[in-house]
Amino acid sequence: MSTFEVISADCPLCRTTLHVLRSAIEKRGCGCKVVEHRCQGDECCEPAKSHDVKAVPTIMRDGMIVHVGKLTEKEAEALLPA
Repeated sequence: MSTFEVISADCPLCRTTLHVLRSAIEKRGCGCKVVEHRCQGDECCEPAKSHDVKAVPTIMRDGMIVHVGKLTEKEAEALLPA
């Protein structure tokens, strides 16, 4: 089971990305976990700093950045394990 970490600013784009990712996981039934890390204002959360994240939303799978920006359903499905 993979863990997805989403670096978020809790903006509409980030919330939509989280929703699309969670929906794809539920649809696939793969049991992946989603953890949201929120950056507040100019303050970045520790995972964003340690992975040198430059934009939100950023999605990491098992500690590796796999997507930056708006996420489509097709892109979300491609990120999931087979």
